Amino acid sequence: MIDLHTHTIFSDGVLIPAELARRAQVAGLTAMAMTDHGDHSNLDFIIPRLVTVAQELNAAMPFTVIPGIELTHVPPSIIADAAAKARDLGAQIVVVHGETIVEPVCPGTNQAAIEACVDVLAHPGQITEAEAALAADKGVLLEITGRKGHSLTNGHVARMAKKVGARLVVNSDSHAPGDLMSPEWAEKVVLGAGLTREDFQAMQKEARAFLPNQTQETSASLRMLVVDDDAMSRMVLCRALGAHGECLTAANGREAIDAFRQALAENRPFDMITLDVMMPDVDGRSALAQIRFLEEDRDIEPENRTKIIMTTTLSERKDIEGAFRDQCDAYVTKPVRVDELLERVRQFGLID
Repeated sequence: MIDLHTHTIFSDGVLIPAELARRAQVAGLTAMAMTDHGDHSNLDFIIPRLVTVAQELNAAMPFTVIPGIELTHVPPSIIADAAAKARDLGAQIVVVHGETIVEPVCPGTNQAAIEACVDVLAHPGQITEAEAALAADKGVLLEITGRKGHSLTNGHVARMAKKVGARLVVNSDSHAPGDLMSPEWAEKVVLGAGLTREDFQAMQKEARAFLPNQTQETSASLRMLVVDDDAMSRMVLCRALGAHGECLTAANGREAIDAFRQALAENRPFDMITLDVMMPDVDGRSALAQIRFLEEDRDIEPENRTKIIMTTTLSERKDIEGAFRDQCDAYVTKPVRVDELLERVRQFGLID
């Protein structure tokens, strides 16, 4: 069991991180994110301390602590900035305090959090179908919560997510020892929201993607490279793919070629690459041609080549036609829908 939403004494929790981790371990958890309440006033106080204690506890315990933050009652217009600052400070997971029906959360918080591509939108209350669909597109996890009050809308959140294909996660939102959920209790919370045991297992798979230096066992050898000059796009795509294997990034075609060349030299080639068409310095088509040349130079058979998916806007269709001549394997239009991308990967037989 992995819980991605808990609190320590760094905000309104009652336990120091070490005791919270130990009590969670005894409750049957294997990992947890510590995500204290934050805004621009205290991000630089909370996050570095959680990063430090996570490193120490992870080295000393058979348990994994993930340092993060819960952006709480932050005005929607500055959520994206706060999320970026949190990541710069070392937060490995960014949660946003969603529009729960039991608090006066500012309207528009759900939308702003999703547009900012945070990791988890906690207790999103009466989230709309359009917001849930956007979360599906952006790869933002919607929370099924064990927290009293916030959990009143779990059924609604589950229905919206199922209707549009948004991904879910179950968390405790723990503030005290009695809030921690055992795996058995967490499963009951999921079932109580009208979901299934299979949904619970899928939620735990989503949570495992946040474990440092770990990938899914079924895809342990899968290596992927995301190439895009937009940092937000790289983050969204790599987060979605990272649940299925090792995912690296490159900001332009030159970096992609260098990464591909190094992977071949290390005898650890990439299984798949997403390659943006329009990039500065070396564009996607030029990078594609060079990658295929490197494969031919090493006499790599066509069936063993790296699968390459071009990402493009609708206005770049001519470039896509040229990319297929340069031997790309597929393309998806931007903004990329995570479900569409993963379906392409499934078609390649790389994931289940």
